[in-house]
Amino acid sequence: MTLGPLLHVDSLTAMKPNTSLRKRVVHPKDKIDPINSTDCVAAIIGTGRSATSVFAAKISNIYSIPLISHWASSDELSDKNRFPSFFRTLPADRAQIRSIIDILHRFRWLYVGVLYSLDADGLLSSQYFKTSAEPEICIAYSQPVGATATANELDDIVATISEFNKASVIVMFTSNEISTALMMRFDASQLPSNITFICTTYCGFRWVADGMGARSLGSLYLRYYTPADSGYQRYMHNLSLLNSTELTNPWVRKLYNRSGSVPTASSNAINVIKAVYAFAYGLHSYIEVECSSNKSCEINPETFLRHLWNVSFPSVDGQFEFDDEGNAPLSYTIYNVQERGQEYVQESIGSWDPKYLRLQRLTLNKENFQFAANGHRPSLCKDICPVGSIEVPLKTKCCWGCRSCRPEEIVVDNTKCVACQSTEWPNEAKNQCVPIIPSSVNWNEATVVVVLFFASLGLSLTCLVTLGFYFLRKHPLIKATSRELSAVNIGGLFTTFIAIVIFLLPPTNASCIVSEAILALAFTLNFSPTLLKVIRIYRIFKAGRKSVRRPVWIGPKHQMIMCSVFIGIQIVISVVSSVVNSARPALIIPSPPQPRLELYCKFSPVFLASCVYNLLIITACCVFAFLARKVPSNYNESKFIGITVYSTMVVCLAALPVYSTAIIVLQKKATLCITLLINAYITLISLYTPKMYAIMFVTEGLKIEDQSRGRGNTSEFAKTLRQMTTDGTHSSARVHPGDPSNQNTADNSPGTSSALCQVEKRH
Repeated sequence: MTLGPLLHVDSLTAMKPNTSLRKRVVHPKDKIDPINSTDCVAAIIGTGRSATSVFAAKISNIYSIPLISHWASSDELSDKNRFPSFFRTLPADRAQIRSIIDILHRFRWLYVGVLYSLDADGLLSSQYFKTSAEPEICIAYSQPVGATATANELDDIVATISEFNKASVIVMFTSNEISTALMMRFDASQLPSNITFICTTYCGFRWVADGMGARSLGSLYLRYYTPADSGYQRYMHNLSLLNSTELTNPWVRKLYNRSGSVPTASSNAINVIKAVYAFAYGLHSYIEVECSSNKSCEINPETFLRHLWNVSFPSVDGQFEFDDEGNAPLSYTIYNVQERGQEYVQESIGSWDPKYLRLQRLTLNKENFQFAANGHRPSLCKDICPVGSIEVPLKTKCCWGCRSCRPEEIVVDNTKCVACQSTEWPNEAKNQCVPIIPSSVNWNEATVVVVLFFASLGLSLTCLVTLGFYFLRKHPLIKATSRELSAVNIGGLFTTFIAIVIFLLPPTNASCIVSEAILALAFTLNFSPTLLKVIRIYRIFKAGRKSVRRPVWIGPKHQMIMCSVFIGIQIVISVVSSVVNSARPALIIPSPPQPRLELYCKFSPVFLASCVYNLLIITACCVFAFLARKVPSNYNESKFIGITVYSTMVVCLAALPVYSTAIIVLQKKATLCITLLINAYITLISLYTPKMYAIMFVTEGLKIEDQSRGRGNTSEFAKTLRQMTTDGTHSSARVHPGDPSNQNTADNSPGTSSALCQVEKRH
C-alpha cells in the first residue's frame, strides 16, 4: 500500500470550505479501494503548534478524521471529550512539568518564581505547574510576559525578581524569543548572577547562540530525546546532487540548501516520521481486519480510530504506542549551560523518562553539572537557623525566620520546641535530651574550704580543752564546773565538728542517715548537760535562800543519769526515724531550669521530732538561764551559760528560713555548717576559754570571803574552800560552794546557799 500525502503549509487554510482538502474528506458513506484509491483523505498529519492544532482538531472532529500532531503539546488537547480524534507523537506539557518538579526536588529548589507567556501553552502550563508543585514547592511570584512586552513591563518583572531575591530559581513557560528578550533585560538590569533559569522544550535552546551564555550560566532546559534514525540518515546520504531525481523535490532541495551537507533528522522530523508510521500501521490494521474479503469497503470512523488507538510498532527510541489520552510517552534530555574556557556550551547532564517510577525516572550526572554563581545552594525563603532554633513563618509568602527555643528545649522537625524532663538537658546539637549527672558540693569551693578550716580549728581547740580538763581535772575551778557534765558537753563539741565534715560528703543513703542522726545527737550532747548545769545552779541558789539543806539530785551520779536519759531519748528518736522513714539523697531541681542537678540529703519528716526535742531542751536552757540571772554577780558561769543558749536560739531561728529557702546545695550545707560552727565556738569561748585562761595565765591568790546573807555553817564552807585551794592553783573564776564536786573534796560538807569564793589579784 502506498500513502499519498497532500501537503498544506497552513492547516487553517487547509480547512477552509473551498479547499480541495475539505472536498477530499472521507465521509461515512465513502469507500476505500485498498489497492487503487488515491483520492481519499483518511487522516491528517499536523499541525506543529498547539494553537492551530486546537482549531484543526475541532474541524476534524466533525468528520471523525484522526489528526496526528508531531509538535502540539498543549494539555488542552488531552481532553478526549473535546478532541476524541486527536493524537500526537509526543507527550503533553504536563510530562515536562513533572520532570521540572522532579529536578526542583532533587536540588531542593523549593522556593521559585514563574514567568509565563500569555498564550494557551503558557497559561495552561503555569496553572498546571502551580497545581502540581504546591504545597511542597512554593511559588513566590507568577508573572505573565507578553510577546510584545514594553520596557516598563520588563522593568516591573525585574523589580519583582529583585523583591523576591531569595527565589534563586525561575521557571519559564515562554517561547524562545520571549525568554531571550527577558535574558537581555536581566543582563542590562544587572540582576544577580546566581539566578538559575529552567526552561521547557519551547525555550532555552538558543541562549548560547543568542549571546546569553554568561547570563544563563548554570541554567537548565529540556529537549525531547531524539536518537539518530539510521534509515533516514542512510537515505539522505545516498541522494546525489547530480544524479538523483529526488532532488527535483523542493522539500529535499531545501534541506540540502539549509544545511550545506547531508541533513540529519531533528526531533521534529522524528516525530513526523512516527506520525506517518502510526497512520500507516493503523490503516494497515484496518484494511487487514475490516476489508480482508473485499477489494473495497466502507470506512467506519469509530472503527478506524480504534485501530489507530491500538497501533504499536518499533521506533528509533523504542516501541511506539499511544496512551489513554492519545499521547506518545517520550523521554527528555536535560541540558545545562556551562562555561568551557572562554566559551559557553550546552551540555547534556541527564534525562527524565516517564516509563520509570518517580524516584527512578530522573537521572542526573551531578559531577558534570555546572551551577550558577556561588555554586549549588537550595532555593529556600528561610534563614539558616542556628542550633537550638526553629523555623517560624513570616509575613512574606512561604518565608520562614528563626526563633530560639528556651535553653531546656530541644528542636523537633525544625518546627517545634519540646521541653526536656526536669532531670534531662538538651545535647549540643539540641536534638536529643540527655540525663543530667547530679553533682554535690565540691570541696574545692572557697566556702567549703573556709568551713573545713574552722571545723579543723574547732577540733584542735576542743582537743586542747580536753587535754586541759584531763590534766587539770583536780583543779578547784575544774571541779566546780561538774567535770562529768563538762565531759559530755565537750563530747558534743567533738560531735559537732565531726558532723560538719560528714555533711560535706557526697549524699548517699548511708551518709544521709548518719548526717540526720549526728545532727540531732550533736545538739542533744551540747545542751542536755548545759540544761542540767543551769538547773542545778538555779536550784542551789533558790534553795539557799530558804534552807541549809542541799537540794536532791544534784550530785554527779544523778546528773549523769539524767543526762543519759536525755541522750537516750534522742537516740531512740533517731533510730525510729531511720527505720520508719530515713533520710535519702534528693535532687534540687533549679527553677528556671538549668543544666545542673544537685544532690542533698533530704531529712525525713520524722526528723522533725528530733528538732522539736532539741528545741525544747534549748528553750528550757533559756528559761532557767533567765531565772538564774540574779545569782551573785561574782558567780559568772550562769551568765556564760545564758550567753551560750541565747545565742544558739537566735542563730537557729535565723538559719531556719535560710536553709528552707536555699535553692542550691552549697547554700543549704553552708547554712547548716555555719550554724553549727557558731554554736560550737560560742560554747568554747563562753564556757571553757575563760577557765583555761584563768588556770594557765592568771597569777592570782585565793581569798575566801563570807558573803552569806542568811544563816548557814559558814566556817565549814570556808574550810571546804581553803581545802580546794591548798593545791596552789589560781583562778579568776568564782566557785559556788554548794557544787557537789566541791563537797566531795571537802568531806561532803553541806556548804550552803550564798557564800562564795572570789579570787583577787595580788599586786
